[in-house]
Amino acid sequence: MNNPIKKNGIYNNIIFYLKIWIKVYPQFIFLLMLAVPCSIIGVYTAINLPKIIVEGIEYKMAVETVLKIFLVTSVGMIVAKGISTYILMKLMEKGTIAKAHLNASMIFKKIFNLNYQSLLEVETQNKIAKVKEIMGEGDRGVMHQFGKNIVVLGTSLFGIIFFAIDIINIDLNLLVIIGVTAVINTLYGIWANKYQSRNIELRSNEVKKLNYICDISQKRDFLKDIRIYKMENWIIENFELYRKKWLQYILKSEKVNFGAISINAFMLCFRDIFVYFYLVIRVLNGEIDISYFVFMLGLVMAFSKWINEIINQINLLISFSVAIDHIKDFLDMEEVKNCIEISPEVKEAPEIEFRSVSYKYPNSQKWIFKDFNLKISSGEKLALVGVNGAGKTTLMLLLMGLLEANEGEILIDGHDSKTFNRTDYYSLFSPVFQDINIFPESIYANVAGSLSYDRDKVQNTIDSSGMGKFVGSLPDKGDTFLIKTSREKAVDLSGGQNQRMFLARALYKNGKINILDEPTSALDPIAESRIYEEYNEMSINKTSIFISHRLASTKFCDRIILLEYGKIMEEGDHDTLMEKDGKYKELFEIQSKYYKEGGIHFAS
Repeated sequence: MNNPIKKNGIYNNIIFYLKIWIKVYPQFIFLLMLAVPCSIIGVYTAINLPKIIVEGIEYKMAVETVLKIFLVTSVGMIVAKGISTYILMKLMEKGTIAKAHLNASMIFKKIFNLNYQSLLEVETQNKIAKVKEIMGEGDRGVMHQFGKNIVVLGTSLFGIIFFAIDIINIDLNLLVIIGVTAVINTLYGIWANKYQSRNIELRSNEVKKLNYICDISQKRDFLKDIRIYKMENWIIENFELYRKKWLQYILKSEKVNFGAISINAFMLCFRDIFVYFYLVIRVLNGEIDISYFVFMLGLVMAFSKWINEIINQINLLISFSVAIDHIKDFLDMEEVKNCIEISPEVKEAPEIEFRSVSYKYPNSQKWIFKDFNLKISSGEKLALVGVNGAGKTTLMLLLMGLLEANEGEILIDGHDSKTFNRTDYYSLFSPVFQDINIFPESIYANVAGSLSYDRDKVQNTIDSSGMGKFVGSLPDKGDTFLIKTSREKAVDLSGGQNQRMFLARALYKNGKINILDEPTSALDPIAESRIYEEYNEMSINKTSIFISHRLASTKFCDRIILLEYGKIMEEGDHDTLMEKDGKYKELFEIQSKYYKEGGIHFAS
C-alpha cells in the first residue's frame, strides 16, 4: 500500500511554480500587475456604456456630448480589454515553456538521477504514473493554465473590492444574496476537488497497469517466445479489467463535475432572478433612475461573475496544488549518492569478477542469481548465451551498477564496485542494449549522446562504424536531423543503420568494458553475425561481453557461457562446447536447422 503523500499547502505550491514561471519568463510579474487593472477597467467601462446612453436620454443631454463621452469610454474599454486579452494569450503561450522546464529540468533529471533499481519498485512506478498523467494533460490542464488562472484570480479579487463600494451604496442585501450563493458553490466545489484528488490517485494506479500491459504487448520479440503465447489470454483479460476500472473512475469524475456545474447553474439562476426583481422594485418606487438601474444591473452581474470566477479559480488551484503535491512527492525521492571522490585505478582492459553474488528483484521472492561466481579475464571476449529468462541482461545490469546485488561483490581489477565514484564507474562501460532511444537531434548528437561533442572524433567514429558512406550521402551530412516527424528534412534510419549508429555511440564513449546486449534482434541472423564480428574487430584491447540468443553470432568469442535460470550450465569456446554434445550443441543445431529452412528464430 502506498504511503500518503505530504501536503504542502496551496500557498507553498503556488510559490513553487511561480518561481519556475519567473525563471523561464521574468516578465510574468509585470504582466500580472498590468493585466489585473486593465481587466477591471475593461469591465467597468463596458458596463458604463449603456448607462451613458440612457443617462443622456433621461437628462436630455446634447447628442454631441453623449457621443463624445461614449467614444472616449469605448476607446478606453477597447485599449484595456486589448491589453488584458493579449497578456492572457501570452501567458497561455508561456504556460508550455514553464511546463516543459518543470518536465525536462526537474522531472526527467530526477528520473535520470534515481537508482535504476528504485525505478523497478511498485511505489516508484506509481509515482511516475501519476506525474506522467499530470504532465500529459493538454492546454486545458491545471499546469498549463496556471499563469492565466493567477491573472483571472487577481482580477476577480480586486474587482469585487472595487465594485462592492457601488453595490453597498444601494443596499447591503444585494451583497448578502450574492455571498450566500457563492458560499454554497464554494462548499460543493471544495468537496468536488477533494474527490477529484482521491480519484486521480486511484485512477493513476489503473493507468500504470494499463501502460504495463500495453508495453509488454508491444514487445514483439518478447511475444515470439512460445511461453508468452500462454499469457495472451491473460493480457487481453487484464487489459479489459483495468480499462473498465479506469473508465469507472473517469465516469465518477464526470458525474461529480456535472453535479458541480448543475448546482452552480441553479445558484446563478436564483441569484439573477433575485437581483432583477430587487432592482426593478427600486426603480418602480422611484429610488433609483433607469440609467442607474442599467449600470447597477451590469455592476452586480460583473460582481457576481467575479465571485464565481474566484470560486472556479480556487477550485482549479486546489486541483493544481494536488498535482504539485504529487510532483514534489516524486522530486523528493532519494537519489543515488555520489559520495566517493577518488575512484581506484583500473587497466585499459579490466578484469571482472562476480563473487558469491545473489540477487532478486524488488517485491519478488524468486532469486535470479544465488551465490553466483564468474571471472572474466582482462581483454577477454566473453559470450553469454541462453534462452529468455536465463538472467543475461540482469547480470549486465548488476555489473554496470544499475542494479544492486542483495549479497556478494562485483570486482573490477580487484576493487569492489562500491568503492568507485558513480560517474567514474558508469564511464567504464560502453553498452549497446536492445532498446536504445533515438533523439530528434542531429546524427552527430545522437552518436555522441550529447549536444556538446568533438566533431572530428564523432565523424571518425561514424566512419569506423561503417556509417560513413551513408552519412556522407546526406545533404547535411552528420548535421542531418533524425526522426522524420520531428522537423522538415529529418530522416529515419533503417534497422541496420540504427544498429551501426548504436555501435558508433558505444565507440564514441570509448569505455574500457564493451557490452552488446542483443542490440541486433531485429536483424536476420547473418546480418547480426556480421555486426558482432565487426564490433569485435573494433573492440581491440577492451574487455567485451556479447549477449545473444543466436548462438552462431558469438562463435568468435574466446569463451562462451550458457546460462540457464541464473546458473552456468556449460562454458568453453564454440568448438569445445560442440564436442561436449550437451545443451549448447542441441540449441545450436536446432537454430541452424531453422535458419536453413527459413523458419522462425528464438526470441530474446
